[in-house]
Amino acid sequence: MKKSIKIVQFGNPILEQSSEPVTFPISISEEKVINKIITYLTKNPESAAGLAAPQIGVSKKICGVRRLDLENRETNFDILLMINPSIIWTSNELSTEWEGCLSINYGDLWGQVTRPERVTVKYYDQTGVEHEETFSGYQSHIVQHEIDHLNGILFLKYVTDPSELYTTEELKEILQ
Repeated sequence: MKKSIKIVQFGNPILEQSSEPVTFPISISEEKVINKIITYLTKNPESAAGLAAPQIGVSKKICGVRRLDLENRETNFDILLMINPSIIWTSNELSTEWEGCLSINYGDLWGQVTRPERVTVKYYDQTGVEHEETFSGYQSHIVQHEIDHLNGILFLKYVTDPSELYTTEELKEILQ
């Protein structure tokens, strides 16, 4: 029987620490982390838009994001893996989106977060090849959220009024 991936919860110090950069070639243990991230995102498409290594208890700069801007939700789960990602440009234009986090009440707490509408990110793939890509809209929020995890920042930092946090059930009522 395969053990399910345990998601680290708010209060664990690993979530508030900057992660360690990955060196290439990647190690066997880092490959296992990558596989866990990809497996989790593939098997949990409705509840997980992204996952970072600290969320599974590993302090490494590795994260994965579902490419909601590219995928056909019925047949394809396109996942972008980013190693040592860094935001190298942000737009002045901002957008506000509802964000939740698997590490905060297992994803059952939501708040509105304002972030740059577009960001350009430099990252490496598993083979050590450098990439640069610009993300916009909700995809930009997902990418920024996961990179924040690698820098010890939780989305709660951006929510100025705790009374503006809602459970999934409350949010569904609000959005009706």
